[in-house]
Amino acid sequence: MLESAGHRVIVPDLPGFGDEPVPDASWGIAEYAEWVKEQVGSLDGCVILGHSFGGRIAAFIAAQQPTRLRGLILYGAPCLYRPRISVRMRNMMGKWFGKLPIPESIRRSIRSDEENRAMNHGLQRIFRRVVSFDETDLVQRIVLPTLLLWGEHDVEVPLRIAQELHTLISGAVLEVMPAAGHSAHLEQPPLFYGILQQFLARIS
Repeated sequence: MLESAGHRVIVPDLPGFGDEPVPDASWGIAEYAEWVKEQVGSLDGCVILGHSFGGRIAAFIAAQQPTRLRGLILYGAPCLYRPRISVRMRNMMGKWFGKLPIPESIRRSIRSDEENRAMNHGLQRIFRRVVSFDETDLVQRIVLPTLLLWGEHDVEVPLRIAQELHTLISGAVLEVMPAAGHSAHLEQPPLFYGILQQFLARIS
């Protein structure tokens, strides 16, 4: 827990990340959302920010608990499953090669970098469950003030996802950080912090 500009900030490591052990079961977004709510305690008046995978969880909570939160910030969040043709082809190849006795080095070359990272941390079952989880219907239920914060050159979660979310979430505000990627908070900290402060001041 941190104190920042008069705000109490809770930044937990999700299970399977940081110091938190990998869950015994194959968790999905719903299980992670319940875990987050337990860590935060009362959601009343909270503003929840989710980056990347955390954005999926934040959107799920916001759709389920719309009257308790004060605001939502989705930052480079892959809430919509819109895989490119190349990704679909890779997935098809992976399923086909999975039945053959192929060396692990070749399998790694077929898998995406994200999936390989998940496997390195023992998260492959969770990754396979959540990566195709599409929240299109859920995000349309979000009715609280929402900031969509994106790096202009985010290649992991392209800007087109933010633009579609902007049409799905009523009243959402889209802020694009120029010349920034998926980790804009590390690339341009002052600008990132300034956008957050403006949003928080607007909904206070």
